[in-house]
Amino acid sequence: MLQQQNVATAIASYIMVGIALFVLLLNWLVFEEKKYLSPFLLIYSGLILLNILFFRVHRNLYVAYMVLIVFSFFLVIYITCITGGIESPFAFAFLVLPVGASITSRKQGRWWFSASLLTVLLIFFNNFFGFPVRNIIPPEDRDVFAFASLVSILTITTIMSLLVKYFSFHLHQSYTRASSELAEKNQRLELLSNMLNYSTDLMCIIDLPRCTVNDLNPVFRPLLGYEMEEIKGRDFFNFIVTDEETSRTRTRILQMTGQETVDFECRMICKNGDLKKFSWVGMVKGNKFYASARYLPKETNP
Repeated sequence: MLQQQNVATAIASYIMVGIALFVLLLNWLVFEEKKYLSPFLLIYSGLILLNILFFRVHRNLYVAYMVLIVFSFFLVIYITCITGGIESPFAFAFLVLPVGASITSRKQGRWWFSASLLTVLLIFFNNFFGFPVRNIIPPEDRDVFAFASLVSILTITTIMSLLVKYFSFHLHQSYTRASSELAEKNQRLELLSNMLNYSTDLMCIIDLPRCTVNDLNPVFRPLLGYEMEEIKGRDFFNFIVTDEETSRTRTRILQMTGQETVDFECRMICKNGDLKKFSWVGMVKGNKFYASARYLPKETNP
């Protein structure tokens, strides 16, 4: 999902640069104005491209996204102020921006609505606040500029909406897939947990090479009388009657590598001092020994 958001931010950045360069070209060819708008468009395009490059270094999506939005917002303010202020057709962008932001989230929509409303008020009362407003567009070109402005804003809004819709759809698909996989894993974990907790066999995980019990199932209590906390962290072989055979078994387990298996029988010491015979089988993986044991009733003992 994060990769899709990265791609969406990069695409949006390139689109904004493309539109800025298109307006720059239109400005040179049609309006022939090179003092106010052209330098600002070049600076804006350069800053957005730098933002894309820096994003590849810091990998902070939120920072890259906010830089894109803030720079674009100031571009709109600047163009509006030099093309007629509140009468500029570019002021229409202040209406579109909160709507577009609301598609992303309600919080962003409210934030950009407040920022847009405050900016519109500052521009409208520019004489009182000292906001610099002029109109560099010649009267004979204002209809063309209005048309170009509205087309640019409409194009940006449409493309951004399609991008948001496209990536939101794929994000929803990814989220649904991830939720489904998580639900399946949780169900499987619950089944495995039930199998371990209600099994009649002893099961435990032993840390090597110290042979301390890392985890175990609750069957130790009814079969041996110990609470789980009494066994965890202690040497597994402390609960086994020590003899020559168990010493060899311990040495063999410590020498095992890969996914080898070992089986052995031993007498285990109950909490009340009784001895019970168990048949163990286990395997080593990494630095852990995974083992399970079945109780051998007295009639099966030699």
